[in-house]
Parts: sequence; structure tokens; C-alpha cells
Amino acid sequence: MLTRTLTGALALLGALSLPAGAADSGWYVGVGSGQAELHDETANPNAPGTIDFTARNPLYRGFAGYRASAPRSPLPFFDVAAEAGYVDYGRSTQTAQGQNVQVHLHGLFAAGYLLLPLGPLDLFAKAGFLSWNSYKNLGGTSTDKSGSNALYGGGVGLRVGKIGIRSEYERVDVSDLKRVQAYSLSVLVQF
Repeated sequence: MLTRTLTGALALLGALSLPAGAADSGWYVGVGSGQAELHDETANPNAPGTIDFTARNPLYRGFAGYRASAPRSPLPFFDVAAEAGYVDYGRSTQTAQGQNVQVHLHGLFAAGYLLLPLGPLDLFAKAGFLSWNSYKNLGGTSTDKSGSNALYGGGVGLRVGKIGIRSEYERVDVSDLKRVQAYSLSVLVQF
């Protein structure tokens, strides 16, 4: 599905025939989708030992931000951006070590971006935090937790005029799960 989405987005960008070049400073909005991987090793509430599970779920996100390009960027050769939004890492149900396991993770995020513009391409790194809510049901024992933890990642973007796509990897240090990582493809429009 991700390949079809990427192919469609590239075809749309090519069909628009907008001039490629350096991004202007300005506000942008976007949406994205991808795959999240949630991994945990937790005590089995119904037997000795641990439950080890990995859930792969569809990921959805919506975001808005501001990009500062030269000469507004405070760093030579780099653009900077600040972004905030909502991300849903999906909901999964599976059986692990004979126990029914349900997991759902979502939250609000804020992140800063350091972008290296290379013509119509951007290479970027990001860092910020996720204010998350999680639900886990392990063998009939449910927990609802929330917190705020660091997120970081990087990727590549392609801009054609005021429209862009980006492919990214991110990792979130959610204290309720052992590992949360995601791969996503987003489309954005700059004003």
C-alpha cells in the first residue's frame, strides 16, 4: 500500500509541472500514513514469566508547521522548521504466549526539524516530544497510561513548488512500551 501511495504522490507532483527549487519560508499543513511497530516485553498477569509481543499497525498523522528558509533561517546552508500535530500508531489485537494482547497508542507531538535543501530534495533530522496515551490489555488485565517522551528521526523530502512529499523514520521512547518505531509517507502543502 505504501508503494502505491508513493507512486501516486510522485505522479501527482509530476503532473503539476510546478517549478522546482528552494522552498520559501512559510506555513504548511500535511497528512501522512505508514506503518508503526510497537514492541513490548511485560510481566504476564496470569502466569509466571513475560509476554513478548510485536504489533505492526497502520499509522496516521496530521500536522501543521512553519519552515524558515534562507535568509530567514538562523543557520547557514540549512533550513529549520517547527511542527506540531496528532499521530495514531494504531490499534492491534493478537495472541502472544497464549494470552490475548491489545495495544493502542496515540498522541500529540511537537518537533523541530533541521533540513539540508539540495535543490528540490531535502534531507532532514527531527527531534521533539510526544504527549501520548496508551491502552494495553494483557490477558484480561487492562491499563490506561499517559506521559510525554522524546521522539527523533530523519528522512528525505521532495518539493515541487508549494507541494511536497516526505518519507521518514521515527523512534519514540514511550515509557509504557519497550520500542516504538514508525515509517511513514506524508504529503504537505505550503502557504
